[in-house]
Amino acid sequence: MTAVAGAVEPVTATGTVAAKRGCYVTAKSATIRSRPSSRSTAVGMAYRGDRCKRLRGGTRWTKVRMRGGKVGWVATRLLHTPDEDVHMNPPGM
Repeated sequence: MTAVAGAVEPVTATGTVAAKRGCYVTAKSATIRSRPSSRSTAVGMAYRGDRCKRLRGGTRWTKVRMRGGKVGWVATRLLHTPDEDVHMNPPGM
């Protein structure tokens, strides 16, 4: 990959592009559900700081695989995703 003069480079708060599918829980707790609905069966719980892998994203629900291997749906508003980290550096930074 070559840099283009004057191009804007995406960076995260830590200075590197975040892993595209990584995420973590930002809420005190989050219910992991079998389907993307608050009426679906709870299959587990996740807690603030728990890391996950985003399998399928949406505006309301995100399908995740938790570190322990549990797969389910979590309300997107309860997660932090790399999409929220991307900032643009002005040229010359």
